[in-house]
Amino acid sequence: MKYLQTACVATLIGLSSNVYAATNGINYDPAHNPDWTPAQGRSDVNKMKQIITADLKQIKAMGFDVIKTYFSTYCTPTAGLCVDNIAELADTAGLKIMLGVFEFTSLQPGHPQGCNSEPECQSWTVPQTLAAIKQAQKFPNTVIGIVVGNEDIYNDNGELVGAGGDNLAQRIVNDIGKIRKGCDENGQNCQAVSVPMTTAQRQPDWCGGSDPGCAPDRTNSINQTNPARILQTISVIGVNIFPYWSPNFIPEKTGCNGQSMALCTQTTAQNVLNAVKKVSGTTVNDTIVTEEGWPSCYSTSSQHPTDASLEDDYFTNWLKHENQVFDSYYFMAYDLGKSKCPPQNGADANNYFGLCDFNGASKAGLSISCPHGALTAPRRVR
Repeated sequence: MKYLQTACVATLIGLSSNVYAATNGINYDPAHNPDWTPAQGRSDVNKMKQIITADLKQIKAMGFDVIKTYFSTYCTPTAGLCVDNIAELADTAGLKIMLGVFEFTSLQPGHPQGCNSEPECQSWTVPQTLAAIKQAQKFPNTVIGIVVGNEDIYNDNGELVGAGGDNLAQRIVNDIGKIRKGCDENGQNCQAVSVPMTTAQRQPDWCGGSDPGCAPDRTNSINQTNPARILQTISVIGVNIFPYWSPNFIPEKTGCNGQSMALCTQTTAQNVLNAVKKVSGTTVNDTIVTEEGWPSCYSTSSQHPTDASLEDDYFTNWLKHENQVFDSYYFMAYDLGKSKCPPQNGADANNYFGLCDFNGASKAGLSISCPHGALTAPRRVR
């Protein structure tokens, strides 16, 4: 989500107001909890499972019915013990899940992922694909889709990650194929997985060139080079769209045609879809907005001024579902920054998109509360 997004088009999709036919959910990462990393380090799988269980209960109490994850299994670094039943935990909490499959790689500089070599990184991805297969087969009514990879086909400079046949796009295509076949770790007992599958990539990584919604300076985006024939592999694209990162956006002076910036993303998603569908032979026919949101804090040195009131404006307008036709997953449930957020502390905005703070407490200035325990009739977010 750090890659700068092109300015969104202000004209909204031509539907009457409040027409809503899509599913909304929220992105979730248990690493927000300060106890998570220590529990992983000491191979305390029970504590890891307790953290996830408590979070999912809280997310349900906040009114959400669907979560999207970045991992299908959460493992310890040394003992190899895993929480590999996130779909079961979601089902117990009364939640559907868009299941993430993380592509570990050493090819992406500046993004350490714990593995020390490319063979080791690829071996770490194997349990991700196997866990996704098992959970989709065991909980077909809970797993509503699988997202393989996240913002990893291109690096922060817009360059394809990897070289030749060993690029991330090819690996994602290969892993989608493996998950679809649904075989076990020995390549046996295959049972096809039929849920929708995609990959979540940044808006300009999908769409470069002169079309509306595309990054005009990009000449190597997926719609232009189609690495690994990924557009013949999937039927739906997962697009991360963040108006906050648009280089031309200044919150105090502009907006989305005078309205909330949250009303831009559906049009942007449509424009990206239109550009991708122009590619010869593509099987893509739909879009999911896999990430969108707004931060409550920023770094004064390099990022746009923002505060909790602007995050609340984005969230409350996103919640209205006006003119919505594409599923959208809000980014995200919890702040990842382990400190409070006055603007003068230079906090990185990437860590402060959460609706709750890193401890799971409500954030001052947001209209949504982050309750612990039972609630009275929360508003449903579907």
